[in-house]
Amino acid sequence: MKVFWISSYPKSGNTWVRFLLYHYLYGEIEKSDDVGERIPGIHQYSAVSGFGTPGETINMNLDRFRRFANVEGPLLCKSHYMLTPHHPLLKNTAGFIYILRNPRDVLLSNLNYAKIVGTHKGTSDSDRVYAEESVRNLGDSRWLTLGMGTWLDNVLSWLSAARAFPHAIFRYEDIKKDPEAALSRMVSLLGLEVDQAAVRKAVERSSFEQMRRLEDKERSSKSGSQTFGIGQGQADDGLRFLSQGKSGQSLTGVGAELERAFDARFGELASLFGY
Repeated sequence: MKVFWISSYPKSGNTWVRFLLYHYLYGEIEKSDDVGERIPGIHQYSAVSGFGTPGETINMNLDRFRRFANVEGPLLCKSHYMLTPHHPLLKNTAGFIYILRNPRDVLLSNLNYAKIVGTHKGTSDSDRVYAEESVRNLGDSRWLTLGMGTWLDNVLSWLSAARAFPHAIFRYEDIKKDPEAALSRMVSLLGLEVDQAAVRKAVERSSFEQMRRLEDKERSSKSGSQTFGIGQGQADDGLRFLSQGKSGQSLTGVGAELERAFDARFGELASLFGY
């Protein structure tokens, strides 16, 4: 089994990219979890132990993953892990697509997601504390404990592998500017012929508005969605996985001093990637 990774730090556009690829490769999406069935996330089948220690391992439940072993052609699979020697199925890697996003937008999107899954209460004071901790830690502390590293460590781990594997690296903002060109590059990386009509259709079907309508439908039905973080029977609290999809947001709405703190902590690191 060969694997092409759809990789990123959490909340950087991974779900959108998987929607684009699903629509191009497999057609219409009836429910959001269709995406996870055809383009699975490795985290569902693995667990980190001893993270940050010499004995760090990421354990695979291969019995659960076995159903993907005989897929025709390379398997597309999501990963938020850093690319280290401990990454699951590393020896099976055929290539990767990596998405990086402005860390300010990543922080705000992770804050929204923490509210959806109930790990954050969402008062103005707690929002500020969360943001301050995320700036100080260069990312969400939850992802540190799960093998995903800081925003910077995650980005650099994958970019440093560019010599080792076929790859396509994208900024989220550039995919937004020209999604057809981005999807065409992804399809080419997979070794497939690019059908421009199919690319246009996949982009239309994967628009923010179309994806948001699907999320609203699934929330109103209370049917649950692992893809959108919706629990079975969960009441609609107004929060959305697809919050705004904006780029270049300011942190001052969460805390007046956060932009200064962000610049002091991230500083030149973010500017290396044009942020």
